Amino acid sequence: MNIDGYFWNYLANYVIPRRVYPKPLTDTESAYLFTGAAQDHSAYVRNGELFVYGRNDYGQLGLGYTSNTITVPTKVPGINNASLVACGKGFTLCVRTDGTAISTGLNDNGQLGIGSTVTTSNFSIVAGVSNAIAVAAGYTHSMYLTSNGVAVSARSDANGQLGRGASSANVVINSNIVPMLMPDGSNVPARSISAGGYHSAVLLNNGSAYLCGMNDQGQCGASTTLVPQANSLGIIPSLSNVVDVACGHEHTLFTCYDRQVLGVGRNDRGQLGQGNKTSPVTSVVQVLAGGGAGSKNGLSVEIAAGFNHSALIKNDNTIFVFGANDKGQLGLGETTTESLTPTQLV
Repeated sequence: MNIDGYFWNYLANYVIPRRVYPKPLTDTESAYLFTGAAQDHSAYVRNGELFVYGRNDYGQLGLGYTSNTITVPTKVPGINNASLVACGKGFTLCVRTDGTAISTGLNDNGQLGIGSTVTTSNFSIVAGVSNAIAVAAGYTHSMYLTSNGVAVSARSDANGQLGRGASSANVVINSNIVPMLMPDGSNVPARSISAGGYHSAVLLNNGSAYLCGMNDQGQCGASTTLVPQANSLGIIPSLSNVVDVACGHEHTLFTCYDRQVLGVGRNDRGQLGQGNKTSPVTSVVQVLAGGGAGSKNGLSVEIAAGFNHSALIKNDNTIFVFGANDKGQLGLGETTTESLTPTQLV
């Protein structure tokens, strides 16, 4: 939602942001957009109702059927207590107001956490998840932050993104394919989670950032590009006082307590905001201060990482974008110019 009270999104075939809703949201209404690792569908929650649109070939929209693209936001029938939503590659996760979770769509890797690998077009209850306060979706894995810790779900942990210690290709880490707790490497409670394509991040209350999974582009902050970098969560020693983390497909962004924005991983499209395409970046670097964004004086309050582009919002509600723009994903009104440093949306 933008400062004008409207809910905006980059719809297919448009290269500038367009309004999803025709009227502003009031102070008593709320809308959230969580796209996770999804490339082809989106979902958001408004007043407990779940709205979906985009590709639906796996039933990832949870409408009870598969179909071609749904081009307008469509309410999912029967859901009126949704709280959070995340979209993965062909699947959707939803946390309800009572802390339980439901999921729908592609399930070949057990990413739905429903006790099978059956793909479904109806939302089903995720086994064993309660008191969830956050949700994240990767390409083939799911994450929930609960009062008991971080629960993860997938059939194979070949890339180590589940942090469970399995390292061999196609290892079945849970024959029942229901979420299990991820060891956090510390007794400090987790405060937030994020899922990339094949890597995961857990931010602890003490400001430490732990990452695991695929590291071929340095996205886990390890000094060498091992695949996987760590099958158990590993801390990034150079980072402290982290307050937010966002995993893209192969890059990761962090916001620190002083509100500077840092990044690591793939940068071939400028998604780390370095003013160049040097890639991979295996040590954490500061996002350049385009328009004050990313700097200590930029006071960035929110970050987001997409497939190969990034965005951040400053405390004055200005939005900055950087990275790939071949699909118009930066919202700059054209598709020919990549942004190697943060560029302000008008």
